[in-house]
Amino acid sequence: MPKPVDDLVETLLKNPDFYPDKSEKEQKAIAFAIAWKQYNKSKVKKKKTKKSSDIFNNIKIASMLVSCANSLDSNGHHAFSDSLLRIAKSLSEIDDNCNNPKQG
Repeated sequence: MPKPVDDLVETLLKNPDFYPDKSEKEQKAIAFAIAWKQYNKSKVKKKKTKKSSDIFNNIKIASMLVSCANSLDSNGHHAFSDSLLRIAKSLSEIDDNCNNPKQG
């Protein structure tokens, strides 16, 4: 058992007001359930947020892709130009979703 779990179980079981109507076995089971829940809650990783520098880099890359696409389009490479524009659009949509997450 992880030390924090054992410590909390021990603390809970020492308390005379901890489920006095339950048997010793039931008290241990409840104490372990509480301790594990607290331990797991403390170990949950927070959702990673996108850094502003990452968003700036995506915007910069999208801008360069648009410039390249315009150059290719003027030289008659329309299909390749369209592909670059789609990639640039998807980069900007990723940034929009990070800045404005949907409310559920």
